[in-house]
Amino acid sequence: MANANIKAQLAKPTDNNFGKGEGRSSPTVAKVILGEFFERDWESQVGTDFEGFDIIYDYTFLCALLPSMRQDWAQRVSHLLSPTGMLICLEFPMWKPLMAESPPYDLNEVHCYILAEGGTGVIDDAGSLSAADGDLGAFERMAYWKPPISFEQGRGEEMISVWKLRKMR
Repeated sequence: MANANIKAQLAKPTDNNFGKGEGRSSPTVAKVILGEFFERDWESQVGTDFEGFDIIYDYTFLCALLPSMRQDWAQRVSHLLSPTGMLICLEFPMWKPLMAESPPYDLNEVHCYILAEGGTGVIDDAGSLSAADGDLGAFERMAYWKPPISFEQGRGEEMISVWKLRKMR
């Protein structure tokens, strides 16, 4: 059903789902692949010449994961992204306490901490992000902005961040 919906939207793009028409490229192909994010068995559905996705969009996936899983998420995303690809993140929520006991977990400063600084994303007993081990994260942030439209549950505090893989020496 998801693939049929995508095909229909690509065939007749509208301003609601693809932005204003100026500069819009011709429709392309999109495919939904069902699989466990942290497993590799679904990757065969992508193709034998798969070298990573051009774009990965995290739309509230990270906030649903336990804080202890954040470092695994960052590592997995770095393996799934092509060397020239971009990771786009909706950073939400940004207003809850870091020590919240249930999802969605607060992500204030979490993306920068785990992606750029190499932190774990785990919250210490004092309610702060635990110290990074000193190694930089795999990503560098390319852009960061507040979206012009906010959903009520975002309280106008969510942010959009765009990341690319660091060129490792």
